Amino acid sequence: MANALDYVEKFGHLKFEQKGFTDVDNLVFSLLSYLDFSNTRINEDTLTLEEVGREFLMHNTFKEVSKKGVAQAGAYRMLEKVIDADRYRKIRVSDYIYNTNTRMMFSAVIFHLTKNLDYIAFEGTDEMISGGREDFELAHYLPVRSHIEAV
Repeated sequence: MANALDYVEKFGHLKFEQKGFTDVDNLVFSLLSYLDFSNTRINEDTLTLEEVGREFLMHNTFKEVSKKGVAQAGAYRMLEKVIDADRYRKIRVSDYIYNTNTRMMFSAVIFHLTKNLDYIAFEGTDEMISGGREDFELAHYLPVRSHIEAV
């Protein structure tokens, strides 16, 4: 069975100008938003995904990150792949924010894919207590705190 890591392996050599943005690219960038890049220089001078990724991997082990949840573990493995793939590694990243507390989960980052295409990724909820609380609120209230933060 093929997965997003296989996609990066197979098409990672193709720039977005050669192979347009796909649903799997959507998954790749969404998944990366689950990583806490707070201990990197992500918001300094619009660094590349490769630069931010290598810095992140220098400060975080898979074991540490995977304790935070399944999504974070998958995102870590994805980051290891994309920083070496021509399709992703030179993408500039900016405007990163990570805000989680007992009342909400919120993370966002902008990936600048091409001259005319930016992708804004928002972290979804996960299995943390704040994620469960927010899932409950989503079933009963709109907007929730993270929606307001996103705006």
